[in-house]
Parts: sequence; C-alpha cells; structure tokens
Amino acid sequence: PQANAAIELAGTTLVLLPLCAVVVADGIDSAWRSFQQGERWADTAWVLQWSVRAWVPLGFLLLMCAGLASALRAILALAKK
Repeated sequence: PQANAAIELAGTTLVLLPLCAVVVADGIDSAWRSFQQGERWADTAWVLQWSVRAWVPLGFLLLMCAGLASALRAILALAKK
C-alpha cells in the first residue's frame, strides 16, 4: 500500500496535474479568442462555437480536481504508516 500510494502521488503530481494545467490554460485562451472573434462553423450558422471549445478546459478542470483528490488520498495513505 505504501509503494502504491507513492507511485500514485508521483504520477499525479508530476504528470496529471501539469498536463491538466496546460490544457486548461490553453483551452480557456482558445475559447476566449473564439468568443471575441465570433467564430462559427463554415457550414452552419451556429454562433456558439466558443461554448463547445469551453467544454474541453472544463473537462480537464474536473479531471484536475479528481487528480487532487487522488493525490490527497495518497498523502493520507503515506502519512498513516
């Protein structure tokens, strides 16, 4: 259990959280630019393309929250001994 918790903590903090942070930051920027430019798909008149682009950073933000919960669980498991 100690080794599993250490691996989970390392993987979460070194891989998952930084990846999610980059995708959230870039996704918010992309959605904001799409909103400002009034971007729409070529074959439709649907003007809400920015709302579809906003789902990507939202999903990764939720994944980041789950990763934080997993990291806290691993920290508690390591602290128990």
